[in-house]
Amino acid sequence: MVANTLAERAAARVGARVAVLVVLVVLGGLGAIGVPAPALAAEADTEAPAAPGEIIALGITRTSVTLVWPASTDNVGVTGYEVHRQYSDTIMIYKTETASMTVTELRPSNTYRFAVLAVDAAGNRSKKSPWTTVIMEPGDSTPPSVPGTPYATEITSTSLVINWGRSLDDNGLAAYLVYREQAGGMPVIAILPQSLPQACPSLRFTNLTPGATYTFRVAARDAAGNDSATSDPVTVTLPGGSESPIS
Repeated sequence: MVANTLAERAAARVGARVAVLVVLVVLGGLGAIGVPAPALAAEADTEAPAAPGEIIALGITRTSVTLVWPASTDNVGVTGYEVHRQYSDTIMIYKTETASMTVTELRPSNTYRFAVLAVDAAGNRSKKSPWTTVIMEPGDSTPPSVPGTPYATEITSTSLVINWGRSLDDNGLAAYLVYREQAGGMPVIAILPQSLPQACPSLRFTNLTPGATYTFRVAARDAAGNDSATSDPVTVTLPGGSESPIS
């Protein structure tokens, strides 16, 4: 009887442990498949950040400006900013993770407006800051001097070299534009870059038509995009079996 009682008690203890283990496994499984943890049960972040402070423009040049503003605050945390640039009827949006940025590739003398809003990790967007108006510094508006009258050398039935007196500019030349015209056709423009300025600029033309007559003019362009007036023309008739005059 005593032995049987001890055996029954041991079996009861084992059964109880197995029951507890089964309950724990079941509860764990329920948690894995549907019972949310306290952190997961929390509501999603729907609170937008506070609007950033007004933008301050620093370091205004002809083509760039540095913008800074008081940082925004958020109940969870701000992850970035959208900077809105308005010019005329066009809005351009830039993104940055910090409370400052430099905007480039602007145009001299133009007036731009800038505003900024904050974004948090949940994608909530704040209201915009007040608009800040920025007037860019004046740019170079003076065109280069008119190039000298071109003249032709090394003339063959299908090619020639056009030469001209160099142009001058207060901020440096960017390129020459050589206009080639043929009766009944549209002008063709050849661009000769001046990253390394030429003291005696020239340009070779090939694949021309024997016996055809061409007229050439030259203009200069500076780094600000200002074009000079075109030079006086030179007209060349290529030889087509016999020498033709150059006028």
